[in-house]
Amino acid sequence: MSSIALPELPSEMEAACYYYGLPSRPILVARTGTAWKEPTGQEAYPARMELCPVGDHAITGIWEKLAPKVIHCLGLKQVEWTSIDVVRIGKRREPFAPVVLWIGVTPGSLPGDRGLDVVSQCKSLLVEHGINDVEIEIRESVVTRHSGPTLLRRNSFGEE
Repeated sequence: MSSIALPELPSEMEAACYYYGLPSRPILVARTGTAWKEPTGQEAYPARMELCPVGDHAITGIWEKLAPKVIHCLGLKQVEWTSIDVVRIGKRREPFAPVVLWIGVTPGSLPGDRGLDVVSQCKSLLVEHGINDVEIEIRESVVTRHSGPTLLRRNSFGEE
């Protein structure tokens, strides 16, 4: 197995701005991948990000087997996860967006140093299964399940 480069702890600015443009405005905890470049200049602003479907990728063929292993890894690390998604996350209007294993955690529950350990472990797990081109990102996330009113019975519109 090849060695995996250790990720770096995101700066406060990266944590706050990394997902700029996403409606939920999540906070980045830790991630693998290339170094983030802080915006500079007089009109500096972060690139707007967007979520895209994965499409045709090797991870879709093994996700059913891989997902329980990711969940087990998160359990061993005592991660209070709220969601696990496989998506493409990229800069708006750019032709390529990398595939990301996107893990949501309860806000404030995972310090950055522990997050780095988790993304490294998850990346190793993917590599062990032949998936070398998927990045791991952990963000703070609250999942709210909505429920609506009970559906009306068919005869509720004045039918006898």
